[in-house]
Amino acid sequence: MPTFHKLLFPVDLSPRCTDIAPYVAAIAHKFESELVLLHAFGVYDGVSYGEASPTVIYAAYKDVTRQHRISELESFGCEEFKGLNVTRTVEVGDAAHRITQYVDEH
Repeated sequence: MPTFHKLLFPVDLSPRCTDIAPYVAAIAHKFESELVLLHAFGVYDGVSYGEASPTVIYAAYKDVTRQHRISELESFGCEEFKGLNVTRTVEVGDAAHRITQYVDEH
């Protein structure tokens, strides 16, 4: 019988992800898999006017947004994934690119 040592669950924090979480947990429990929750999001540098540098504003916004997303991911699926070996990670950038890059690196 095939087994899954590690499962990657890309999470966009949507209601659909919340709905599918119990099924992902069931698979992880069945195969005693390590579960990786990966949230990837893009933040794009916009054009700003005024005294503040767009780069400074972008960096601050990116950091605040990243911290907020980390907090959201930490609370995602706590009940469903109880008892599992879970790694939660947040990546900034194009979601498709960051997910495939994570797979290649891990």
